[in-house]
Amino acid sequence: MKKRRILVVGGLAAGPSAAAKAVRTNPAAEVTMFEATDTVSYGICEAPYAIGGVIEEEGKLVAYTSERLRSEKGFEVKTLHRVEKIVPGKHRISVRDLKNRSVVDYDYDKLILATGSRPRRLNVQGEDARNVSHLSSRDDTLKILNYLRSESPSRAVIIGGGYIGMEIAEALRERGLDVTLVHRYRLPMAGLEQETREQILDELVSHGIHFVSNASVESLVQDKQGSIRHVVTNRGTFECDLVILSLGVEPNVGLASEARLRLGDYGGIITDERQQTSADGVLAAGDCCEVKNVITGKRMYLPLATLASRAAWVAGENAAGGHATFKGGIRAIAVKVFGLEVAQVGL
Repeated sequence: MKKRRILVVGGLAAGPSAAAKAVRTNPAAEVTMFEATDTVSYGICEAPYAIGGVIEEEGKLVAYTSERLRSEKGFEVKTLHRVEKIVPGKHRISVRDLKNRSVVDYDYDKLILATGSRPRRLNVQGEDARNVSHLSSRDDTLKILNYLRSESPSRAVIIGGGYIGMEIAEALRERGLDVTLVHRYRLPMAGLEQETREQILDELVSHGIHFVSNASVESLVQDKQGSIRHVVTNRGTFECDLVILSLGVEPNVGLASEARLRLGDYGGIITDERQQTSADGVLAAGDCCEVKNVITGKRMYLPLATLASRAAWVAGENAAGGHATFKGGIRAIAVKVFGLEVAQVGL
């Protein structure tokens, strides 16, 4: 295979998988991965278990350091480098070095977007307070752990009753906190069958979780030090020392949108079976993309690590000159709620 320059944007999960596959497919390729934070290959799905103490060392969630990716996988890694612009017509990206603030342009033969997802925001004042956090990055994990260790909070409010909300509720309860879970529906885990959701609710309540159903957050009340002390909802006001926002995620497609790549009904990047986007030379994989449901044939948004890895391997191989395809997937999730293990496969 001929030598080509392959650039990868994003270093959490799909990015490293795509870059490594590109090198394996075409050892002559020059592969560089850009990541805006200082951490790559981070297991965010396991973060609730680090917060709950099941995983004793948070650092174990880092599967590979930048140095190991370079030495073992054979591609260049540039952390603290934020890609700010894509010019598909020129096969060029603009990258800001966050350490010295300089901007450098890089040309590519193939570009792989693996920009992942971003947490949905509550959009109320106080959302960025020191004792309020999402759980979608290593920074979030460390913020929560550091706050638990330094402030020893006793009361937590979790906003959102999806699978991350379930896991973080258990994690905080295991640490001895009083936990209130505020959810906009009558039962947790929307998308599952009602009987299963009722069993999950019973499990939560039996372990001391105060579940507030059919609730919408109206405001977060701060004290003089800037910490949130009350969560005000249409179902009452709840005291707290810590607030975790578990509102789900959406595709992180700011770069793709600005570059006028085709997006789907769920806001994710549209690709074909080769992970090729609507722009020549630009591929995409992972949580920034929509995926075809192999049962219905329709596109869906399903941000799962398993699907992200499979799509990333295809994107990496094809960027390097291969001919792989990814046919799509089906909804397949599993979550542990205290002593109850729940899984769903299918539509």
